[in-house]
Amino acid sequence: MKEIKKPQDYNFLFVAFAILFVCWQIKNYTGLPGAGLDPSWQLALNWAHLKGLQWGKDILFTYGPLSYLFLPLAGFSNYAEVTIINNAITIFSSLAIIALFFRNSKTTAHLIGAVFISILFIVYNSVYVYELSAFLAMFIIQTSLLNDNAKERGCFLVIAFFMLSLVQFIKSSFVMIAWSLIFCVVLFCLCRKKYIDALLAFTSYMIFSILLWIAGGQNVSNLPGFFCGAISISSGYTEAMQLSILSHGIGLPLLLYAWVCLGVYIKYLVGSLYRKNWLCFINLLLPGPYLFLTFKEAFVRSDGHIFHLLQVFPFICIYFLYILFYSNNWLKKHGQFFENITNKRIQISLGFVIAFVIIGLASSFHIYPIALYPFSQGVNDKQNIKHNIKRAIGQTIVTDQLKRQIRDKYAVDGDVLKNIMLSDRVDIFPWDIALLYAYNMNWQPRPVFQSYSAYTHGLDDKNASFYYSGDSPDAVIYSFESIDGRYPFFDEPRTYRALLTNYAAQPYASENMFVLRKSTNFSSNEAQLKFIEEKHVNIGDFVELPQGTDGLIFAEINWNMTFLGKAMNFFFKTMFHKNPTTFSFRLSNGEVRTHRFIRDLGKNSLFVSGYLRNSSDAFHFFSGDFERNVDGFTINGTAYLYSKGYNVRFYELSPESAKQQR
Repeated sequence: MKEIKKPQDYNFLFVAFAILFVCWQIKNYTGLPGAGLDPSWQLALNWAHLKGLQWGKDILFTYGPLSYLFLPLAGFSNYAEVTIINNAITIFSSLAIIALFFRNSKTTAHLIGAVFISILFIVYNSVYVYELSAFLAMFIIQTSLLNDNAKERGCFLVIAFFMLSLVQFIKSSFVMIAWSLIFCVVLFCLCRKKYIDALLAFTSYMIFSILLWIAGGQNVSNLPGFFCGAISISSGYTEAMQLSILSHGIGLPLLLYAWVCLGVYIKYLVGSLYRKNWLCFINLLLPGPYLFLTFKEAFVRSDGHIFHLLQVFPFICIYFLYILFYSNNWLKKHGQFFENITNKRIQISLGFVIAFVIIGLASSFHIYPIALYPFSQGVNDKQNIKHNIKRAIGQTIVTDQLKRQIRDKYAVDGDVLKNIMLSDRVDIFPWDIALLYAYNMNWQPRPVFQSYSAYTHGLDDKNASFYYSGDSPDAVIYSFESIDGRYPFFDEPRTYRALLTNYAAQPYASENMFVLRKSTNFSSNEAQLKFIEEKHVNIGDFVELPQGTDGLIFAEINWNMTFLGKAMNFFFKTMFHKNPTTFSFRLSNGEVRTHRFIRDLGKNSLFVSGYLRNSSDAFHFFSGDFERNVDGFTINGTAYLYSKGYNVRFYELSPESAKQQR
């Protein structure tokens, strides 16, 4: 490769790119509240910050206490604060990446890499600021570990772990990335006997984590609860939220591309391990968690999330190319693993990445235009900066207008609202927090504030404990809904029992919703279920409900995954077709009703003796009209992924016990 005689000769390029980035990155980040599922959780994150709720104690979600900075909404966030912080982080990330490339430019290929990654940052820059920050942190760590200057290496590590500490409080899935990177860095430093660097990396992460947690208005005592909640949310996400890989036409080609990339990565990783080249192995291991998270995020849902791959995977590819360009000589010096990598292979790899980016952009624009949203958003934001500043100044007027628009979309029956007093603390099932905002209600949320997200028995326990506490809301607005074909009463089974025993439906109801009010005889003690019998059955077998009882029957279902199922669930997912794990009710009239089944929630005992079809049925149920219309049920799933048999323990709750508190 042609050597660059004087790197400073190319400083004008760095200045030009710097000016371009500063001009491009400045944008408005404040969004507008809206109605619906996704707008409601975005609104909830901002509202939770405004109310001073504590993550890990009062609230658990896939996003953290600093998420309001990156998903801000007018009426909740300080416009100047959000805009300054977001632009500062984005510009810093962009310039730092470019500076790293130019600083280490030794060949023309390095310079080409700098230009290429600069263009990518311009195209892909979007609301995913935290992901760009995580990539930058990983990139800085890799560069610093190969730096022989102790002072520079220490400064790089401190910057990197500040950014990792920041992103983990924006999106909780990055907690695992931060922890794994700490492990890799400490292990790498110990292998090279750089004990001070190992200590610096660990202490930097801990100190910045505590400081940012406090800066976010959080109590330090809740930090362990946040980390435990993040692990719980991450561990249950795949099984609960997975969709078929064929749910979108382009999903399969992108999946094949992802598998090719992962295959090449694993080949080099295993190769270094086989040759016992530990330094090379750890160096290659660094991007593993980020690569894995991107892969899972794209293909667990297999909907619009797959186009997120177009934003993140090119950066991962560039990371590996950078290792080949910049650290090839270093790795050769410390172990002869990359000596067989020729310039021709590097050029082929670079061409492969460029081709993928071009094809990906073209196909995503043709098939799914929102994939280019980051690009169009940047232009649109610049055209509306003045409008948004005016909007922020006149925020009260704008907020009132937005609330009227949201109220028009929900169109809540006025009679339903008569059941709620101004002083009431109100929660809503399953997810429409935007409705509470639009009608100026006092939101008192359960920890996992949208029902579909309480997808493990532990998260359901958190919500149920809240509803048995003195902080439980005075009123609950309820609609009979769920996502992905789930049965609504199976989303939070233990929490629903708390509602059943301590809340009663109010007289006014509409077709889609009604109000539950806390009983004056509220009890903090959970109603005890009476054991009836236990059965061991196989997948696909019909399970008949116990006879001779007039009470409400609940089924505790303990069903395990096989080793292969656990491995597939961790590394990818268990659903390869459009038939997920299902729970089928056989009704007394011979009708069969089938719903998607979240296996782990079966541990919290599901109500199985009555089948509800809509909000009207749910209203009668909470009013004390307990109709038994189910004869039994059948559970189906992929045999080699789940154990052939499972245990069912039946319990009874007498109608009197369900009604006595009300």
